[in-house]
Amino acid sequence: MSSDGISIRCVVTSGANTAISGVATLNVDGTLPLVEGVNGSVNGNALFVKFSEAMNLDSIAADGNYKINGLDVLVATVLDAITVRLSTSQQLGGSAHTLTVNGVSDAAGNAIAPNTKVEFVTYSLVNGVVGMEIWKNIGGGAVADLRNNARYADAPDLDYAIATLDSTIILQGDTLNTFGGRFRTFLKPDTTGEYEFFLAGDDQAELRLSLDGSFDNIESPEANPPIAVLTAASAVFRDPGVNGSVSAPIALEAGVTYALQALWKESNGSEICKVGWRLVGDPTPALELPTIPSQFLSYYGPGGTTANVQTITAAGGQATITYTGTTLESSTDLVTWTVVTGATSPYTIAATGTRFYRAR
Repeated sequence: MSSDGISIRCVVTSGANTAISGVATLNVDGTLPLVEGVNGSVNGNALFVKFSEAMNLDSIAADGNYKINGLDVLVATVLDAITVRLSTSQQLGGSAHTLTVNGVSDAAGNAIAPNTKVEFVTYSLVNGVVGMEIWKNIGGGAVADLRNNARYADAPDLDYAIATLDSTIILQGDTLNTFGGRFRTFLKPDTTGEYEFFLAGDDQAELRLSLDGSFDNIESPEANPPIAVLTAASAVFRDPGVNGSVSAPIALEAGVTYALQALWKESNGSEICKVGWRLVGDPTPALELPTIPSQFLSYYGPGGTTANVQTITAAGGQATITYTGTTLESSTDLVTWTVVTGATSPYTIAATGTRFYRAR
């Protein structure tokens, strides 16, 4: 804009009296807003769009201003002045799409360039990842306050793909209060043995482990009761017996995939949830334990390969399955699925009976 940066004064005259203001510099925003980034969702049902500057909130809240080839945009939710969450139809992991944006403008009224396009790839199952979800504006400090909220578990405000079970990777400085959080990850140990799990958090937290490698019944009180419960805030791991934040020893097998979930609820103060483990017999003190290393973890995040069964071939009375992903599961009824322990691609079995397979 030609007027940007000029200096002006205001002169006011009333009868014989004149008042002159100090010098002011005129700043005119003539810069068009841009889409600065697009991130996927660990749940495969949302997209987080970040703009280059503060936007007109009504314009970015209009779901009709966004189009994605191959996906439906269901709802646009404003998270802050530069970020919007687009709820979408269910995404296929690792698929390429183009987001087209029209009709949005910045706070000064500058419209984004027509048909602004950004390419992105949806999240897929990758190694070294934990899914972290946040539900804002939920009162109370008990895990039940999160679980009983109508928005849990299908409508988190934010989600992130992070490297380990440590909320402080994202939440720092005690700036977020009255929220609930959830970690989810697939856990695959490389050593068979009995493990203790350690839980730290604020205000309260619980930890669950599904031995069948599925999250389908992870919150069932009968099938998967909590293995560790924290009822009072603790920012560090405690030794067994101090409180309920340490599990009893649990037998795990090398190469088998397990499903691990932590919930925590924060009302005020620190925004901490961390999960560690220790092989029984390891002398490392609880206070010195790290969170579970990322090499044992996998979940949905950027940069991965779609988990799919690619081919099934039969020859000589055997069937050979090739697949991508970290886990192969089998079923006889397409309802109950069981992890195929120790399977790697290609996987060969005797070609007898009827059985279904899927990769994760």
